[in-house]
Amino acid sequence: MRLKKYDIRLTPNFSLSEFIVSETADKKKFKEQFYVDFIITENLQNLCVNLPQPLRNVCGKVIILSGYRCQRLNNAVKGSDHSQHLIGCAADFRVPDLKRAVDYISAIEFDQMIIYQNFIHVSYTPKRLRKQIIYK
Repeated sequence: MRLKKYDIRLTPNFSLSEFIVSETADKKKFKEQFYVDFIITENLQNLCVNLPQPLRNVCGKVIILSGYRCQRLNNAVKGSDHSQHLIGCAADFRVPDLKRAVDYISAIEFDQMIIYQNFIHVSYTPKRLRKQIIYK
């Protein structure tokens, strides 16, 4: 689904469409994935301001793989029942230098960081900043 016409800029380098796009939702016609409410948009902006944007400023390119997921999409990709993706407080992304990104994120506030071989999952919510790091 093309979202550019009504796209919202969350930070200087990231837009809402990057955090809601999904091939799976497109294929399965999960239209609710592409219509997010104010709270989710606000959560995505808060996430973006505190993690991907500062990371991009320091480390360069950040490619968002997954951001917000509606319930049906989360179920389809076998996400956690309590995933912070469901409320727009988490994102998965790739960066050119994984180690540099992990080092940078470790030094700032975040709730959870899961480090995979090819990407990083991070979550941010001001009410819960555990700085939990998990290696997969």
